[in-house]
Amino acid sequence: MSFSFFADAKLFRKLIRSYDINIVHTNFAEKSEYLPLRIACAFSKVRIVAHIHSNFKKTNSSIMEAVKRFLINSDVNICVSEELAAIAGSRGMKNNTVVTNAVDFSRLDTYDPIDRESLGVSSDKVILMSFGYDFRIKGIDVLLDALDTFDVQRRYIAMICAAGHVEEATATVCERYGKVPDHIKLMPARDDVGAYYSLADYFVAPSRSEGFSYARVEAAYCGTPQILSDIPVHHQGDIPQTVFFPSGDPSGLFHALQEAESTAFDASIIRDHVKQEYSLDRWTDEMMLVYRSLIK
Repeated sequence: MSFSFFADAKLFRKLIRSYDINIVHTNFAEKSEYLPLRIACAFSKVRIVAHIHSNFKKTNSSIMEAVKRFLINSDVNICVSEELAAIAGSRGMKNNTVVTNAVDFSRLDTYDPIDRESLGVSSDKVILMSFGYDFRIKGIDVLLDALDTFDVQRRYIAMICAAGHVEEATATVCERYGKVPDHIKLMPARDDVGAYYSLADYFVAPSRSEGFSYARVEAAYCGTPQILSDIPVHHQGDIPQTVFFPSGDPSGLFHALQEAESTAFDASIIRDHVKQEYSLDRWTDEMMLVYRSLIK
């Protein structure tokens, strides 16, 4: 994309005409792309579908909110959760429909196992896996508060998968402790992420907010028991045998850990459920219904 939205609009228009496009589906579009796309599709029969994956920040300006609503609101707004659809509706956006994301589970089936000893973790420790480098949004601070306050014997290991943001996560941990302590393991991104789920005893998602949690579904597929904050999106799909705790509550989180350790989980039931609920075939069928509704 160029820095001129007129040039971008011209390019969009050329592509639309060249390929006789009827529907433009935006996915993870940059803010700068919405205006040229609107211009390119103006006075045409082209319909726009916008995919909304996460909550968008609200401004204090009613004018800016109106502009944002005009640019983003489309013929159909695909929201990946009921929670996002409700938020979009409260912001004045119309034509919102929920299509839950699908997950390609095949990438989780093959991985190189990780040895606990290579991480300096003994067999008597319990590994808790979490994702995120923004510790507040993902609730990692709540997890650490719970362990620092209640895990006197340091039985639990917080394995935090920071993907491509290990340096940022390291800085946050060092700001809190002065160094990275032994009970925290900061993990980089890896293609065979199934290795992380296999290594973990429990998957913990203490998030304060989420758009759609792929990690929650992937953990269920891998048979890793889940301990989740009690936010609406974590109830989406009704994954069985999930242990919940009040969002933002360290005491509640630690109590949930103890509850999970006393619970017998059936990995096959959890796995079969998410394979059906989040299948690519189901997602494709629902998206085709959306497209067909626009072509009349």
